[in-house]
Parts: sequence; structure tokens; C-alpha cells
Amino acid sequence: MTVDVKPLGAAEREWSNAFLLDSWGGVVARRYELVDPTELPGFVALVDDDRVGLATYAVRGDECELVTIDSLREGIGVGRALLDAVRDAAVETGCRRLWLVTTNDNVRR
Repeated sequence: MTVDVKPLGAAEREWSNAFLLDSWGGVVARRYELVDPTELPGFVALVDDDRVGLATYAVRGDECELVTIDSLREGIGVGRALLDAVRDAAVETGCRRLWLVTTNDNVRR
């Protein structure tokens, strides 16, 4: 099974915005700031044209933060494929650091 990843474009925005609202409540807390992930660039993961994952990220200067990452199918490499895509985008834009914040309450609703 192959996981394909493509940039989050206009054709995927309606789905991704609904997904982010459902999964994250439409807002993500990060280091004393609230972020709207629907306004961020991202990637969608696909298996046989079915959406199986989503990642959003924010580039600030020479740093890239992975803001959200969601895999809808476990054990097939969705998370890895999305993380690789964000890393490649960060490198391409000249970022020197890629980071994310995790907590014990990052649970899908």
C-alpha cells in the first residue's frame, strides 16, 4: 500500500477545514498563542485517492513548526509520509529548525 502526499490546495480546503474543526476545534494552542490551522499551508495524505491524513505547518523566519498532524489509518506510514513532506518543505524554504509541541491531551475528539 502506497501513501501519496500532496500539498494542501484549494480542492482539499473544504475537507481539511471541516476536518480541522472537528478534530482540533478549529484552533491550536502553541506557546502562549492560539493558531488557526485552517489558514496554514499543509499536506494531505492519500491511499488509493482516499484521504488518510493531514498535516499543517507554519514557517516563521528560519524555523518551521509542525502545527497539526493526523493519521486516519494506523500502521501504513501515513504519519511518516506527512512528516517527511513537512520536513522537505521546511528545507526547501531555508528553515534551519523543524519543531512541534506535544502534550498528553492531544486526543482526537
